[in-house]
Amino acid sequence: MKKLIFIALLLICIQPNVKSQFYYGCNVKDIYNELSRNPNNLNVEIYQGDDGTMVIKATSRSFITTYLFNKANICYGYVAATLLKHKDAVYDILNTLYIRTDTNEWEDSNIYVSTMEADGVLYIFEFWKQ
Repeated sequence: MKKLIFIALLLICIQPNVKSQFYYGCNVKDIYNELSRNPNNLNVEIYQGDDGTMVIKATSRSFITTYLFNKANICYGYVAATLLKHKDAVYDILNTLYIRTDTNEWEDSNIYVSTMEADGVLYIFEFWKQ
């Protein structure tokens, strides 16, 4: 049962264009408000970088997700981090959602995804191609 719940959380966090979790092309305020209302998020913070671009960091039990914005404050991608022990489950979901193009890369017509491992953490990078 715990594995099913974890896989459901992974699907919510990784699947693109899921209204409650990811918003390609949406603005900072809308995403921040939606993430703040989501009970799965333990903490939501917003930062402004030196170049004026915004970043939203949402922390849940399984992931720390950082949403990235361009200078027009439109979301173009995110980076999610989870424990490396969840790698197989994450890769299974990515293989279902996208076409695998390399050992740690996937894509479809709109999205490019890659992963990286460091210090016991799996990082998932997802970017909107448009």
